[in-house]
Amino acid sequence: MKHASVFSGIGGPEVAAAMLGWQNLFHCEINPFGRAVLDYWFPNSKSYEDITKTDFTEWLGKVDVLTGGFPCQPFSYAGQRRGADDDRYLWPYMYRCIDQIRPAWVVAENVAGILTMVEQGEVSKLVRDIQSNSNSRTMQYKMTIIGQIPAKANSYQIIRIAGHPSIKKTKAMEEYEKSFYLQCPYRDKDIKGFFKVEIDIFFKSLSSDIDNAAKGILDCLQSCKVIHNDNHCLELHMRKFKDAVNPRAEITITEVEL
Repeated sequence: MKHASVFSGIGGPEVAAAMLGWQNLFHCEINPFGRAVLDYWFPNSKSYEDITKTDFTEWLGKVDVLTGGFPCQPFSYAGQRRGADDDRYLWPYMYRCIDQIRPAWVVAENVAGILTMVEQGEVSKLVRDIQSNSNSRTMQYKMTIIGQIPAKANSYQIIRIAGHPSIKKTKAMEEYEKSFYLQCPYRDKDIKGFFKVEIDIFFKSLSSDIDNAAKGILDCLQSCKVIHNDNHCLELHMRKFKDAVNPRAEITITEVEL
C-alpha cells in the first residue's frame, strides 16, 4: 500500500503506515519543526511545505491512502466558529489535493464541531465535495506541452519505398514529437478504453490551423503510448489562443465509461 499525507504534523499517520509496511510517498507540513521531524524520519518521502501553493497532479492514481487533519479552528467549539470566513479554513485545498490525486481511500480528521456548522452551510459543502469526488470513478490526466505544433497539413510527405507509397514526417514534426515525448508525464499510460480530450492551444499567431493541430496532438499522444488508439476518442474540444512568447498545448484527457 502507498500512503501520503497533508497537514502532516510530526508524522503520526506516517508512523502508522510504516508499522503496517506501507510506503510513505510524500508529506506536506508548513510548520518548520514538524517538517524537520518528518524529513528526518522519512528521508525517502517527498517533502512539501505549503499546501496552498502545491500542485499534486504528479501523484494522480499513485496513492492508495491519503490522510490529512485539516485545521479545526474554523469549526471548533473552543473558537469563534467562523467557518469559511476564518483565514485558517483550508478545506478547499484539502479537497483540491484529493481531486488531483484521486486516492482509493481518504482519511480526513477534524473536530466534532464540524458536524454542526450548518448555519454557514459548511457541512453541506464538505459533504457535496466528498460525494462528488467519491461517486466519480473517472480518471483525468492533465499536461502542458511547451512549443508550437507544426501544421498537420505541412507535416507529412508522401514518398515511395520499393515502389509503394508511404508517409514520412517532416523534420519539424519529428522534432515536435521528440519534445512532446520528453515533456509528457503520462508516457506508457496506454489508456485502452474510450476517452475525451480537451485542448487549449496557444499559437504564436491566430492564423494557425486548429483542426490540423488537433490530429497532430492525438498522434503524439498515441506515439507516446498515453492512449492506445486515437480512434477511441469520443469527444474532442479545442480552443485557440494567441501567445507569441510561450506557445503551448494544455491537454486534459478524461476516461469515459460506457
